[in-house]
Amino acid sequence: MINIRMFGRAPSAAILLGLAVTAGACSDAVGANAHALSLSVTGKSTAAPVASRTGFFGPSLDVVVGSGANSITITKAQVVLGRIEVEPGTNTATCSGTEADGCPELRVDPVLVDLPLDGTTKTDFGASVPAGTYRGIELKIRPVNSSDLGGAAFLAANPSFSNVSVHVEGTYNGQPFSYNSSLDAEIEMELSTPMTLTSGSGSNFTLFIDVASWFTDSSGNAIDPTNSQNASTIENQIKQSFKVFEDDDRNGAPDSH
Repeated sequence: MINIRMFGRAPSAAILLGLAVTAGACSDAVGANAHALSLSVTGKSTAAPVASRTGFFGPSLDVVVGSGANSITITKAQVVLGRIEVEPGTNTATCSGTEADGCPELRVDPVLVDLPLDGTTKTDFGASVPAGTYRGIELKIRPVNSSDLGGAAFLAANPSFSNVSVHVEGTYNGQPFSYNSSLDAEIEMELSTPMTLTSGSGSNFTLFIDVASWFTDSSGNAIDPTNSQNASTIENQIKQSFKVFEDDDRNGAPDSH
């Protein structure tokens, strides 16, 4: 059983994963004590299959919600992951669960994630962590500041993401739109039974984001992403669209135990 909880801000002691890892941050995560841990992402559509951009029916390259005069098509969806953490299985006198407790960390640069909209799952993040017991994983989606670790380089490479953590492109009722949000949300997944990672093996988590739900009302109808009156509804929908689960076979579905 996996529980997903939403937080505004909640610091914790953890081991962080990502593409760019600060050298020497955790010397234990090498050699015989290392366990490979990766994170996959998918933005799988829950909508019915539609014609792809090539004009043939089959797996769609877009997310389509609604039809006719009240429809939205999403052609691009991007989120900024500012933090990815794996939580130790137990608290001790030296690892109290706060950022100030001095426990070893692997720190990462912010990462811009292009969500696959065609039902596929891709693995973008990976690192070696010390073998041991872990109780969950946390992911932080937020805008990047220049003072953040790797923040200046991220903003230099992605200047349009200044004060932006979510970017979407598509059409609403046939008219092009571009949506940006400075959403700040933290997703925490806790395992009912702590997970033991052994040396020499590997594990994978998948971040599933239901992109099709972002621009819908409580009845599932498409809403205008450019209407400021819909802003709070859209941000709430985005916050509720994230799920994280164990997915060692990387098929975009939770492992059965």
